[in-house]
Amino acid sequence: MKTAKTRLKRYFWWINERHRVYLNKEAGDQWPWTKDEILQKYSFTNVFRELDAETVKFHDRIDLLDLMPADKLYHMILFRAFNRAETYDLLTRGKSTHHTPTKMKRILHRNADRGRKIFTGAYIITNAGSTEPKIDLMCDAMGVHWRGRRKIYEEMMADGTMRGCTEILRAYPMQGPFTAYEVICDMRHQRGMLDKAKDRRTWANPGPGARRGINRIVSGKRKPNVFRTSEEYVEFMVELLKTSSKYLEDHVKKEKLPFEMREVEHSLCESDKWMRAYNNEGRPRSLYRSKE
Repeated sequence: MKTAKTRLKRYFWWINERHRVYLNKEAGDQWPWTKDEILQKYSFTNVFRELDAETVKFHDRIDLLDLMPADKLYHMILFRAFNRAETYDLLTRGKSTHHTPTKMKRILHRNADRGRKIFTGAYIITNAGSTEPKIDLMCDAMGVHWRGRRKIYEEMMADGTMRGCTEILRAYPMQGPFTAYEVICDMRHQRGMLDKAKDRRTWANPGPGARRGINRIVSGKRKPNVFRTSEEYVEFMVELLKTSSKYLEDHVKKEKLPFEMREVEHSLCESDKWMRAYNNEGRPRSLYRSKE
């Protein structure tokens, strides 16, 4: 029977091996970049969120905007509302243009009717219980965010924490705990926003995937939950971060990006997907399609 320590080592093995895949691919090595058949077969996001393709596209666009901070924050929210660079480009055409919800709806419905994908496939964006088209709900929500952008920004800067800013954003329409957290993680890597957040090493949003990952480490099973509250899950992630230097290999430690709570949380979710395949409990949603 595997012990909790063995399961902990496997979690960090996944981190080390997944980042090795990224580095081998970037170095131009021939596919496959790993001997692990599950990592070969299925698509897993990177250990460091900032290296994922859509986030790279995000920076290619957002980092170049010469705007007042509150206006820039709105564009960050707009990008993550759909989490597709192509959709963001449809609405901005490479400029810092703001459109009314009515015009946004017209643009997006026209392109959706032509067969273009509008929303991300990386995470679920719901209709928030409404029967209205999701495009309409999101465009109306962006109108609210635009009008409130200065208030949102001022409240966030006064708070200064990732947790507090996530809650501030969640008060606005179409902002669930995950989507709001995505924007806050983007702010973590924006100079003058949350790059010095007080809780960047002590808090992360423990979503369902991260909780399943922790359940596996503690009990060996993805369900039921081993802790009752979000705070207990966060405390466990803090301990994982503290012990990470003992298990992370040099190629991860030497990455110029910081290994923080987001990386711990994110890897718990992705390693749970790996374990699902390993234990024949199902399979991850996306197959990896090599271009080799």
